[in-house]
Amino acid sequence: MRSAEELGLFEQKFYLFEWLVKSNEDIAKTNKELLIENLKLRSEMEELEKINFIDCTTGIHNKRYLQVRLEEEFARARRYGLSLSCIFIDLDNFKSINDTYGHLAGDMLLKELAGILESLCRGEDVLGRFGGEEFVILMSCTD
Repeated sequence: MRSAEELGLFEQKFYLFEWLVKSNEDIAKTNKELLIENLKLRSEMEELEKINFIDCTTGIHNKRYLQVRLEEEFARARRYGLSLSCIFIDLDNFKSINDTYGHLAGDMLLKELAGILESLCRGEDVLGRFGGEEFVILMSCTD
């Protein structure tokens, strides 16, 4: 009788072991699926941030991003006693370029100017298109 009980107990432990192995496999599979979904969501979130903060004409930061960064940079400058410069660039008579050569040419000019300004900025500077033909450069630790 004792061996039959032991055999039954062994069989129960074996089924429990099989169940644990299967459960661990299921958990590992679910974790892998969640990881893949998380990576997809992270990629989509980065794309949304790009859409939200990048000007589609010039490829540089937009007004929304500049507003966020301006608040951050002012707070940082106050907190640490740093200087902060804000350069505002406005192209005079830009409307005449659009009227004469068309909006596509105007957009190409804006993109070219954005590239030139970007090449002149330091790595820590923040360049963005404020709107229309207006650009802003935030330069920390400068006066």
